[in-house]
Amino acid sequence: MKSVSLHLKAAGSAAPAPPTPQGPIALVYGFRAFFLPALLWSVVAMGLWLGLFSGELVWSGALSPSAWHGHEMLFGALAGLASGFLLTAVANWTGQPPFRGWPLALLLFGWLAGRFMVGFAALFPPWLVAVVDGSYLFVFAVILFWPMARTRLWIHAVFPPLFVLWGLGNLLFHLDGLGLLHGGATLGLRLGVDALLWIIVILAGRMFVNFTKSALPPAEQAGFRPPPVVEMAAHLAMAGVILADLLAPDSRLSGAVLLGVGGVHLVRLMGWRSVRVAHVPMVWVLHLGYLWLALGYLLRGAALLWAVLPETTAWHAHTVGALGLIAAGIVPRVSMAHTGRPVAMQRLLWPVFLLLAGAVLVRLAGASYAVGILGSGVLWMAAFSLEAFLLWPMLTRPRIDGRPG
Repeated sequence: MKSVSLHLKAAGSAAPAPPTPQGPIALVYGFRAFFLPALLWSVVAMGLWLGLFSGELVWSGALSPSAWHGHEMLFGALAGLASGFLLTAVANWTGQPPFRGWPLALLLFGWLAGRFMVGFAALFPPWLVAVVDGSYLFVFAVILFWPMARTRLWIHAVFPPLFVLWGLGNLLFHLDGLGLLHGGATLGLRLGVDALLWIIVILAGRMFVNFTKSALPPAEQAGFRPPPVVEMAAHLAMAGVILADLLAPDSRLSGAVLLGVGGVHLVRLMGWRSVRVAHVPMVWVLHLGYLWLALGYLLRGAALLWAVLPETTAWHAHTVGALGLIAAGIVPRVSMAHTGRPVAMQRLLWPVFLLLAGAVLVRLAGASYAVGILGSGVLWMAAFSLEAFLLWPMLTRPRIDGRPG
């Protein structure tokens, strides 16, 4: 038997073209540094989890294998993908030079060190694992805030506090691993998902809406304006989710709040004319991911109020459905746009999106618990392996139009 020791375009000015940088191309932009490692880690970590679940790998961690799995998906792979995206986006929004070179290398090293030390926690003092991995999202929040403060574009300053909230979730997780906070792992994962989903809700109002408008026929674009009251309600709903998860987790009150939040996001999505953009894969997949964001809250609420399904199963509507599909849609869009590739290449990504759509359905409606986990995990690995394969050439080679970046 095998063995493994596992413990744990939006508002703003476009950035001017910088001079051609010297050094490895992976350190030119955040997306080049983070996307491939994070995509590959999402595949490897899922494979390790399936091995642990099936009994092919032996667990020797302080917390449960499922806790490690949740941590490495949320604070590992998804944090890496979010890092690559926002480092690139903030340079565009603020007009500041991109975060690159040796500072970017150090940041990537910090993320990689977290993956290694959490995976082989038995080799290190527990406090050191907590400090190295737990500090990453806080450091990233500071890096995000700096160009915003320099340019005083406070409209974007909502992101650093949400990364701090995400980081607090990771800190709670590690406090549980240190034996200082019983239940901290569950609370930390819950808070981390809440923070990341709120980031998605903000990006949806800025990016998804713009992408949708551009994909509509010209005659429909002028009248496409999401109602401000619905937009405001979507953000207030996210604040309500966090309060419910912190103050009354797993309660009937929390279940009622979650049902209301799901309804708000469903109404928001209904105003985006999803049927009209179903022929555009990289817009369609964002709408589908947002649908799972809304359905995830409805399913979580139903799980708490009527026990129609396990709450852990309902959570996967968010983690596999919303976060997985939206990440799979944003990563290639950024990669194509910043390497000079035509967006028409998105046709190659249909299999990725369909595999992930299948993964969430299998996880929620699998014939058995084991089938749901194993089937969904295999589809997840296939989807992100294929996406990494398709994006590898553009992420590791210079822009095809000769511009720096």
